[in-house]
Amino acid sequence: MKASGLVERNTFVSGEISPELRERPDLAKHQTGLAACENFITLLEGGITRRPGTSFVIPHKAEDELCAFVPFRYSGADSYMLVFNGGVMRIVYNGGVVPSVADPYELEIPYLSDDLASLRYASYGNVIYLDCDGYPPMLLTRRAHLDWTISRYDPDGGPVADQNIDQSKTVQSSYVVGNVTLTANDARFRPEDVGLIWRLDESDLSMTPLWNANESVPINVIRRNAGNVYQALNAASAGINAPVHTEGDVSAGSDKVTWRYLHSGYGLVRITGYTSPTSVSATVLNYVPASVYNKPTFRWWRGAWNEIDGYPKIVRANNTRLLHIRNDELWLSQPQAFNSMQEMPGSDDSALHFAITSPDGASVEIVWAAFMGALVLGTRDGEWIVRGSNLTDPLTIDTVRPSPETAEGSAPHIPVITPEGVVFIGRSRRRLHLARLDKLGETLSLSELTKTARHILRGRARALAYQRDPHRVLWIGCEDGKLIAVTLLPSDEVVGWHRHPMRNGYVEALMSVPTSDEARSDVYLSVRRTINGRTRRYIERLADFFDPRDQDIPTAEGARFVDSAVAYSGVPAVSLLGLDHLEGQTVTVFADGAQQASRVVRAGGITLEREASDIVVGLPIVARARLLPQDLKTSAGSSRGQMKRSSHALVHVLNSAGGTVSCNDGEPEPIFETGSLDYGAPLSLFSGGKRVTMRAPIRPEATLELVCDNALPFTLLGLSPDLSVMED
Repeated sequence: MKASGLVERNTFVSGEISPELRERPDLAKHQTGLAACENFITLLEGGITRRPGTSFVIPHKAEDELCAFVPFRYSGADSYMLVFNGGVMRIVYNGGVVPSVADPYELEIPYLSDDLASLRYASYGNVIYLDCDGYPPMLLTRRAHLDWTISRYDPDGGPVADQNIDQSKTVQSSYVVGNVTLTANDARFRPEDVGLIWRLDESDLSMTPLWNANESVPINVIRRNAGNVYQALNAASAGINAPVHTEGDVSAGSDKVTWRYLHSGYGLVRITGYTSPTSVSATVLNYVPASVYNKPTFRWWRGAWNEIDGYPKIVRANNTRLLHIRNDELWLSQPQAFNSMQEMPGSDDSALHFAITSPDGASVEIVWAAFMGALVLGTRDGEWIVRGSNLTDPLTIDTVRPSPETAEGSAPHIPVITPEGVVFIGRSRRRLHLARLDKLGETLSLSELTKTARHILRGRARALAYQRDPHRVLWIGCEDGKLIAVTLLPSDEVVGWHRHPMRNGYVEALMSVPTSDEARSDVYLSVRRTINGRTRRYIERLADFFDPRDQDIPTAEGARFVDSAVAYSGVPAVSLLGLDHLEGQTVTVFADGAQQASRVVRAGGITLEREASDIVVGLPIVARARLLPQDLKTSAGSSRGQMKRSSHALVHVLNSAGGTVSCNDGEPEPIFETGSLDYGAPLSLFSGGKRVTMRAPIRPEATLELVCDNALPFTLLGLSPDLSVMED
C-alpha cells in the first residue's frame, strides 16, 4: 500500500450533479455533490434525509382520465386541494376527502379530461377564477365547507373587441330589458355567436335630454348626466344634486327626485339563440339604451372572448386587479373591481386592454404570468416586464410599458413563486430557470437551476409544486412520469437536485398547498399505477418529514417511508383491510415503530406477522446515495487513476436506523442492525458517528454507495471513506 487516509465528506448540499462534471474536482459543486441521489432529499444544512412516503387519499373519479389540481387558501385556517377529474370537482382538506372517502362531495364542472392540462386559476377571497383554453372564463365560489358553485364569469363592461365604424352596418334591439331579438341589416351573426356578449351603444344622444338643476321632473322621464342615463321614479324637483351614481336608486334630496341608474350610454346583451345571419335572440344583462330600441345603431361591439377569436387561457390576480391573457393580448380589470372590464378613456380607474409586440415583428404567445411588483410574462421566446412609468404608478393605456428582457423562452405550464423569484420551465422542458426582478422593477435577471444537473430533466418537466416548509423543496413532475426535486435557496448557494423513483408509480400531476396551521406545505400527487393488470390512478399526499416523537429518547415511531400507504391506529390488530388499491402488490409493513415481514395484498387486506396498534402499510421505497469517485491527496500528488479501495468508512447520522454502505459495488455492509432489543418495542434511533468495515474490490476509482431499502428513518450528515491507495 502506497498511502492511506480519511477523505472527509460532510456536505452533499448540491445533490446529484451531471455525469459531465465527474472529472471537475476543482468545482465547488463537485466537492458538495453526488453521483446519484435517489429518494433522499438534500437539506439546507448540507446533509440528506429520506423522502417521506405518500399516503393514499382516494382514487380518481374517472381512473382512465387525468386530473388537475387547484389549490385554494380560503383563510389561514382553511386550505383546500381541489381535484378536477371525471367531470366533477372533489375536495381534499387536511389530507382527507370532504366529507368522506365513501361519500365525497362533488360539483359538476364543464371541463373535459383532455383540456385539464390547460386549466389556470387565480383566487381572491372566497372566489377562484378559472381560465381554460377553449372555455369561457368561470367563477368557482366557496359559500361554505360543503357548498360550492361554478358559474360563468361575466364582467361588467365587456370585454369587447373594437367598435364597428362602418355606418352602413347596423343592429337594432327589440326592447331595452329582458329577452330580446337583435336584428342586423346584413349577414352579421354566426351560430358560434351563441353565448357571446355584444355591446350596443346609443345611436342618437339627442334622444335623451340633459339633466338640469331644479327642473320640475315628471315621473319616468329620462335624463343624462356625466355620461350616464337615469330614470325619474317620482314626479318632483330635480334639485341641485346631479345624479352621478352607477348602480341602483339615489334620491336628489328631501322631496326631490329619486333617480334610477339605467346605463352609461350602452347596453350589454348575451346572445342565447341563433335564428339567421340577420337575427338572434339575446338576454339583456343591464339595460339597452332606448335609442337602440327605437332605431338601429352602427355603434356596436362584438365581445372580445368567443369561440371564433378564442377565450382567455391564463388568469392571474394581485391585490388590486384581475388579469386575463389570450396569446399576445392582456386584459386587466378595473382597480379594486375584479368583476369590471369597463374601459374609461383618460381615467386611472379604467380597465385595460393591450397587446405585446415582438421587436422583430414575430408573433408572441404568452404562456405564463406572475405579479412580482411589476408584471412578469413568460412567452415561448422570452421573458417580459410590464409596468407603468415607474413601479408605483398605476397601469393605464398611456403609461403601460411592456418590454422584452431576456430570451430563454418557456413551455406552457404554471410557474411557482418562491422567496427568491419565479421558477419556470424552459422551452425545451429540459431546463429550469429562476427569474429575479430588481427592487425598482426595471431589470429581470435569469439563472439556470439545471446548469450543474443537465441530465436531471431528461424526462421533460411539465409541472411544478413548491414546498416552502420545512425544507424549501421544489417538486417537478416529468412527462415520463418521473418525480424530480430540488432543494432551493440560491441566496445561500443551495441548489441540490434529487430523483424520486417510485415502485410501480408514475406521477402525472402535482401541486402544493399550505396546511391549515401553516406549519408546512402539503404536496399532492396524481399517481398512475398498474394493479392486477389494470391501469389505476390515485390521489396521494406526501407524508410529513420524519421527526422523532421523543427528542430525548428517539425511536422510529411515526415513520412513514412507504408509498400509497394506508395507516391504522387503534386497538392491537393482526390484520388490516382497506388495501384494495394495492391488490396483488407486495407491501412493506411498518408496525409499532419496527418493520415486519413483507406481505402480498389479497382480497384487499393482509395478515401481520404479529399484532400491532400503530400500523403503516404501503409500497417499498429504496433510497440510494452514491458518492463521486474519491481522491486522496498525498505528498506525491493526487491518487487519481491509481488502484484504490476503502475498507472502512465513517458514517455520521442523525436519528437514523438501518441502511447499508458499500465501496466499488462490493458487498453491502449494514450500518445499523434493524432488530429491536425488546420484542414489540419501537426501534431506537442513533445519532453520531459509526465506523463501518467493508469488503471492497480494488479499482482505479473508489466510490461509496449508501442504500436504505427498509422503512426506517435515515439522515446522513457525513460519509467519509478511509481510502487506501495501492502500489503500482
